[in-house]
Amino acid sequence: MSEKLDVKITKKTHTGWVAETEVVLEEIQYNDIGEMVPAKRVLTFSTSKKRVGLISTFASVSLLVKKAGYTTNITEIFGDFCKSYNPVEVKTVTEKSVRAAHEKALEQADTFIEMAKAHYAAKQQKAA
Repeated sequence: MSEKLDVKITKKTHTGWVAETEVVLEEIQYNDIGEMVPAKRVLTFSTSKKRVGLISTFASVSLLVKKAGYTTNITEIFGDFCKSYNPVEVKTVTEKSVRAAHEKALEQADTFIEMAKAHYAAKQQKAA
């Protein structure tokens, strides 16, 4: 990727270390119960433990809708883009191993950004 992406690493109680990076794909108008509101279509790369000894990355798209002072994250089940990739076997899931796996996964970010954009272009064309 030509630009540096921000990586946020946190430790969660149920999954342990998680690295996340968000990329805004586009800004759109979203129909929220008859009212058009601004929204951002965001591709999130999330790297964490999937099972004992395995870290992998999940690339998924959702809409961030800001309205009345709060932001809602909206996902269309079976309709939004999502892919699991970059499985990495490790002995122990640590902050260092999650960071390394996430950085390796982000090397493919451009490919996933293009795949996500193509997914929504096809959906829009089909709806027209």
